[in-house]
Amino acid sequence: MAGKNGVTTDVNELKDELKQAIDKAAVEAEDVATVVAADVARELRQKADDVRKGMVRTLNDSALKLREQAREDPADVDAQKKADEIAKQIERAASYLSTHSVDDIRKDAEETVKKNSTLILAVVLIVGVIIGLLMRNGDRDCSAW
Repeated sequence: MAGKNGVTTDVNELKDELKQAIDKAAVEAEDVATVVAADVARELRQKADDVRKGMVRTLNDSALKLREQAREDPADVDAQKKADEIAKQIERAASYLSTHSVDDIRKDAEETVKKNSTLILAVVLIVGVIIGLLMRNGDRDCSAW
């Protein structure tokens, strides 16, 4: 019987050591995952910020080109006024993007969705129905061929 108890004790000690090794490996893996997740989040934030900055330049360039093209025909004053109004809105969007961080924009978007969720759902539903009807009509047109 002493032999069995010695083997049982050895097996239990091995189980304990194995459990400790597994627990240690799990903690180390969790630490590595946390570091990797933080690195990925930082990189994504940086890329989003780069895209935001690029969009600011693109919007400002678009507003400038819109005004330039509208002024090519000096006789069409009404078109110039409309182009200026549209360019101002584009510049407002560029200004918003340049003065807000990606996190600020995300928070604003979340608030807007919360405030206007019913309207957003209605618009999405209507757009979905229209797309569905267009696709359905497209299938009918294709079946005639």
